[in-house]
Amino acid sequence: MTKVLIVDDDTTGVETLSNVLEIKGYRVDAAYGGMEALEKIGRTNFDFVLLDLKLPDINGVETFRKIKKVKDGLKVVIMTAYSLPHLIQEARKEGALAILTKPLNIDELLSLLK
Repeated sequence: MTKVLIVDDDTTGVETLSNVLEIKGYRVDAAYGGMEALEKIGRTNFDFVLLDLKLPDINGVETFRKIKKVKDGLKVVIMTAYSLPHLIQEARKEGALAILTKPLNIDELLSLLK
């Protein structure tokens, strides 16, 4: 079963996305900040990380850089509700699998997770 970690400080959004992914057969965990995500990634072998760019402790790009040090090759999809061109560009440069705009297109997300 494919394991997905959702990293976002929007608890309602995380809950909704978790429910959708679980219905579709994914195993889902959540982290509400970058440091919590790094702790979970260090303990669990996830297949994908859905990572928000704007987090309360460290931004998504910095979290992504740290993820690569802990689990190089882990597939990371960046999510953002904000127009943050410099961070989006950095995320692309770091090797994000995709950058999706919120609200997410679930069909697009599911096609990435296959």
